[in-house]
Amino acid sequence: GVICINPAGIQPHVFLTSYLGELYPPYRWCERLDVVEQAQETFELKPTLPDFWNILLERPRQDPNGYGLLYVDASRKANNASSCSHSCDSNCTSAVVARNGKLAIALTTNRYVHYGEELTMDYYSITTSDIEWRAAICLCGSPECRGSFLHYATQDDLQQVLNQSCGPLWRYASLLRASSERPLAAEDTAVLVRHGMQSAALGPNPPTWVKKYAVDNLRFVEFERKALPQALMRSK
Repeated sequence: GVICINPAGIQPHVFLTSYLGELYPPYRWCERLDVVEQAQETFELKPTLPDFWNILLERPRQDPNGYGLLYVDASRKANNASSCSHSCDSNCTSAVVARNGKLAIALTTNRYVHYGEELTMDYYSITTSDIEWRAAICLCGSPECRGSFLHYATQDDLQQVLNQSCGPLWRYASLLRASSERPLAAEDTAVLVRHGMQSAALGPNPPTWVKKYAVDNLRFVEFERKALPQALMRSK
């Protein structure tokens, strides 16, 4: 953990430090997780809970290269930001900022921090595993404590719109539409711009079918955002 040693405490909205670590694009991060999981299973070292050393850095949609996602892994190379413990009533928060032309994850206080108080963050982690959720016992001791530092959401709850409206047939049809000779329409380009899908996510000079396939999936995302809250309410 990290403790405030300033006798005057720390005022709200004060920059503390940047969250540092090794950067991984999504595909490389998934490859790394697969290798680690295989090694853990081989040597019977698989833990009940995953590590919580990583944090996501989202490139803003307004970026010249568009939206993108990077994993910041602080398990080997890091600073004291990754040592902050979880609290359901945290006194720090993280946000993506631009500094000297580069993106960074800034850790700032969200309320006054007293002398001797521990600096904490809400991990905002979600699991679909009942075993993980029960094992993730939170000991923050705050009145707002949820009892677990993981939010539990079943796949059935979160994927009901996906399963009902975006099955294998829809996906194959989407690939066929993307592979057709139909050019990319102006409204298709508008969808890509609206979601910031440019070179950071699609790569430099992506083929037309990739853009059309991305547009089809983004339109479904827009539909799901509207339909999922109603579906969740009906399932409760």
